[in-house]
Amino acid sequence: MAKMGQLVQSDTIIGADDRILVTGATGFIGVRVVRSLLALGFRNVRCFSRPSSPASKVQDLLQLGGNGNHVEMVTGNLLSRQDCKAGTEGASVIVHLAAARGEKSIPDAFMNSVVTTRNLMEAGAANGCLKRIVNVSSFSVYSNRNKPERRMLDENCPVDRHPELRGDAYTFVKVKKDEILAEYAQRLGVPYVIVRPGYVFGPGNPGISGRVGI
Repeated sequence: MAKMGQLVQSDTIIGADDRILVTGATGFIGVRVVRSLLALGFRNVRCFSRPSSPASKVQDLLQLGGNGNHVEMVTGNLLSRQDCKAGTEGASVIVHLAAARGEKSIPDAFMNSVVTTRNLMEAGAANGCLKRIVNVSSFSVYSNRNKPERRMLDENCPVDRHPELRGDAYTFVKVKKDEILAEYAQRLGVPYVIVRPGYVFGPGNPGISGRVGI
């Protein structure tokens, strides 16, 4: 059995030194993804963040480098095709966490979640070495409409076909982001995985949302 930090090559689609791009790397989940990748033995991680990301979080990530680990920061905006090209250059796997939270409006969230995902997919496929993209979505995309037990929501529920009717920008763009990722992955021939966490909490995250339990 492999120990933490030791890769079993037959169980991975990339080698320890192949580049992994993590978007949204300074976020609550992103920081933990980077740490986990290094702990698993992957030694080449590129972190993509916005210019507005806190300098302290950027420095925390950079300090994870050394001892054979290469951690680099790329600052940019995924709305820029040029920034996407620079960020995805040489990346064998992309872990896509960056997304708008949708507090402003549906158009704003659409631009910063759906359009950015399209740009990232096109740039990643064009680099010629992308083997997989992992998109981190949300459990909120599921619908319990027409279920006998409408309070029960799980992975067997269908994805909401009309998220616009909820009036919730966050849910709407999560559904649309998943859709465009699947569409472009098929068109560009890029294998993909969609991960849909429930509510994420832990040290460093604000209090549990009022949505939990409702």
